[in-house]
Amino acid sequence: MVYRNRIEIQAVILEAAIGGAAKTRVMYTAELSYFQMASYLKELIVTGMLEYDGLSKLYTTTAKGNDFLGSYRQLTVLIQG
Repeated sequence: MVYRNRIEIQAVILEAAIGGAAKTRVMYTAELSYFQMASYLKELIVTGMLEYDGLSKLYTTTAKGNDFLGSYRQLTVLIQG
């Protein structure tokens, strides 16, 4: 199993939530346990990168989350390239 750091996991969650995603989709896409996922979702909501819509029960990446993803992608290209 490949070790992933917190930033990588957060990026995967934000990617999964673009356009809206339910908890189960986020959990399976990020390959996390329920308790790990719940912790990350709470953290991303508190930081303003993710929002939850109680009516549709979907998590959606915010503009701040999209900015984070853009920066994350640029850094990944610089590090790997």
